[in-house]
Amino acid sequence: MTWLANFGVPAPGSVSHFLGYRLGQDNKVNLQAIPYKGAAPAVQDLLGGQLKAGIVPILDVAPHHLAGKVRVLAVNGSQRAQLLPNVPTLKELGIAGFDTLEWTALLAPAGTPKALVDQLNAATRKVLASPDIQERLLKLGMESNPSTPEDLSQLMAGDLSSWAPVVKASGFTAD
Repeated sequence: MTWLANFGVPAPGSVSHFLGYRLGQDNKVNLQAIPYKGAAPAVQDLLGGQLKAGIVPILDVAPHHLAGKVRVLAVNGSQRAQLLPNVPTLKELGIAGFDTLEWTALLAPAGTPKALVDQLNAATRKVLASPDIQERLLKLGMESNPSTPEDLSQLMAGDLSSWAPVVKASGFTAD
């Protein structure tokens, strides 16, 4: 590792924590997460200059970026965020492997009949296609990206496979 830099994260063990750890490992830079009790205190320290960098949810920092108070350097994901369309993705900056990091899923108990799962999926996709719902989600910093149950299973398996070693290598333990 070449040098040490600190970055704020909303919580220990958060996606932001492990994203920063992996960014450091991939680029041979010793990055140290500074956990906060939520994104708001981390953003306040960014705004106040007590923190030089942070990895926080886009919704918490977008208004400050748009007001010119902080600069968002990149977003994770396979495409640019609708809230900040002028901010490049990590992939666009040449940093691969951060296409899908945070997602929300509708899950059912194991053993739920496939017909019911398919019915729930169809209803969910219909709701998520609504412009009103998409607008409401965007106000929460979320973007609709419905998939099939099979796609979700693949996403979950892929994330477990790629992120479990990162969590383990970081030395993080839940206390």
